[in-house]
Amino acid sequence: MKTLTCTFFFSLFLLMAGYFFPKALVRVTLSPVMFNAQELPLENVSALDSLIMVQGQSINKLDRSNWSIISSVGMKSADLPDTLWVDRCEVTQQAYRGFLAWHGAQTKEKLPSSLLEDHRIAGLAEAPVAGIPYRSANAFCHNLGGRLPTLWEFYAISQDTDSTPEKPARLYAYGDQYEPKVRAFSEPWLNTFSPCHQHRVDITQSKIANLSSGVSEWVDSSRSPVALGGNGFDPVPELSTLTLIKREFALEQSVNYVGFRCVYDQPLKVTPWSDSLDTVKLTFDRDKPLLFPDSKFIAYLPTIDEKGLQTLFNQGYQKMSTRWFTEKEITVNQYQKFLLDPFVRLKFYANDKEPRKLSYVPENWQDQLRTPDKPVRFVDWWSAYAFANWLGGRLLTEREWLAIADQYIVKRRFESALNDWVPDKARGMLNGQEGLNGEEIPKQSMQWQALSQSLLKGVSEWTKTGQLQAGVVKFVVKGGNFMLPAETQTPSFSLYLSPDHRSAYTGFRVIFDD
Repeated sequence: MKTLTCTFFFSLFLLMAGYFFPKALVRVTLSPVMFNAQELPLENVSALDSLIMVQGQSINKLDRSNWSIISSVGMKSADLPDTLWVDRCEVTQQAYRGFLAWHGAQTKEKLPSSLLEDHRIAGLAEAPVAGIPYRSANAFCHNLGGRLPTLWEFYAISQDTDSTPEKPARLYAYGDQYEPKVRAFSEPWLNTFSPCHQHRVDITQSKIANLSSGVSEWVDSSRSPVALGGNGFDPVPELSTLTLIKREFALEQSVNYVGFRCVYDQPLKVTPWSDSLDTVKLTFDRDKPLLFPDSKFIAYLPTIDEKGLQTLFNQGYQKMSTRWFTEKEITVNQYQKFLLDPFVRLKFYANDKEPRKLSYVPENWQDQLRTPDKPVRFVDWWSAYAFANWLGGRLLTEREWLAIADQYIVKRRFESALNDWVPDKARGMLNGQEGLNGEEIPKQSMQWQALSQSLLKGVSEWTKTGQLQAGVVKFVVKGGNFMLPAETQTPSFSLYLSPDHRSAYTGFRVIFDD
């Protein structure tokens, strides 16, 4: 009897140790960062935010599955050429057909014709060409001595580069107010494929037409193909034709509302296949920064629903009670402790809808164990949810992630400016250090530096926010990652993944409400 009692208590001790000890080991390694979101006074709502709120009741009509937002982070006028010649209009069906005939005689490479060439409307010779992949548009421009515009060039062209602090960046290429006349017809095909000379409204001060209407346009991209500019098919054109919206597509995808125009680093009058060119010369002030419309809500546009948008507007950035989030993404070492807990194996912390027989063990787990301090990867949303629940926290919502990233970026810019011109002694005084020598960096400052490597550059992070796309729930994944180029390292960058998805670039962090 005594032996049985001892065995019982020893087993109970092991079970309790298995329950408490792994969590304790993880918690001492978290280095939580305190976070308080600041309230946004409603009287300071910008023109762009007001527009988003007015049209918010129709936001669910938009297919935003491939949307993201151009960010002012990384936008540099120095990346623009001094002078650029730009096609006044989009490339037409007739011009593209002429190129295909010439190209076929010059090379054996097969390029596709427009999917819409024989359409009752799009077949018009003077209509913008569409329904061709990015590769074909790129080939067209390069063969005539030009190229597709870069993202920054397209944005600068839409702004005429004349925005100043006193004259804010425009919401549309033609102005700050949406102009209903850019959609003169009730039929989307007519609005999208009308000849350029019929458009009298969507024209910049430099006389470049159809940047916010007609067809969306391919721009030069080092990763998946990207199109900018509005088109005649999207509902809620007040939102869908904003200059800030970019759309990503598959490499060989042909889209019936995406066309293109070319830009040139030198003046050209005629194409190699004898078509005349109508271009506009633009001169850029590379010392003047490219400006970005002021908005607190624009980053939410790709994912937020009507209810969430209304809540956001009514409460501004609602002042949250103090919360703490992990300084870095959850590491391999921390995740290993989670797997050791017997209650984890019994699915005590699982989401109610978690698939049966799901394993929390990531792919390539033995390889990951060789780098215990690196972020854990190859974890699906279910596993990230269970880990956060096990630790007494939860996954961040998209809104919380954006607010944290926004606060971090503001702080990083301030510290960067401070390091550029404030003397060491003054910096030490600002940091509240004794001796005023400015040699040591305060702990919180070091925490924000660590965040620079994790929020935007480490692994992309699962959030608690889900979105219904074509009847399938996908979860928002925020932040760039080590596998993607620098332009994705912005708070607005999002991925939308199935909760079952596991990849080399997805991880997560945890937030605690108390």
